Amino acid sequence: MLADERWVPVDHPDSNEGQLRALLPEQISDRFLSLRGEGEDALAQAALVNTRLVNHPLFDVATLGMGTDGHTVSLPPDAPQFSRGLDTTNPNACLVVDPPQAAHQRISMSLGRLLRSQQIIVHVTGAQKAEMLCEAWQAMIRTGFPSPRYCTSSALRSVFSATTTFLLPTNSP
Repeated sequence: MLADERWVPVDHPDSNEGQLRALLPEQISDRFLSLRGEGEDALAQAALVNTRLVNHPLFDVATLGMGTDGHTVSLPPDAPQFSRGLDTTNPNACLVVDPPQAAHQRISMSLGRLLRSQQIIVHVTGAQKAEMLCEAWQAMIRTGFPSPRYCTSSALRSVFSATTTFLLPTNSP
């Protein structure tokens, strides 16, 4: 299962699931729960995923990416659903997100569901993201909380306080 997905068909070049299926066709099994699904209604698909995950155990591992603005799991601060996605009391595992700056609607796991993972891995690529993550992490070590200057998303700030592993490029600062 992915932590977020663009609301595009799986065969669209912007589909995370499509890329995953192309890279690891043998490893994707019938147990893979698609955030995209085959329907055309994002809200109906989110409801289906929420129903399927109600009694699902904790995730063993959640691997998250990060945008250059510090957002993660398609919950950018300017999205109308931002607060609901970060609400750790929200009983839903996922929600539909309409990011104003993005080309596609998204389905994203909620922060509350992700924080109930046994391990969270933040994987970043590129010098700009690595620098932002390192500076935010250093700010947290100094102050106990990441600086909003480097970490605009409350989702990523909350992830810092979870059991987190950071995978940085070898050429990172």
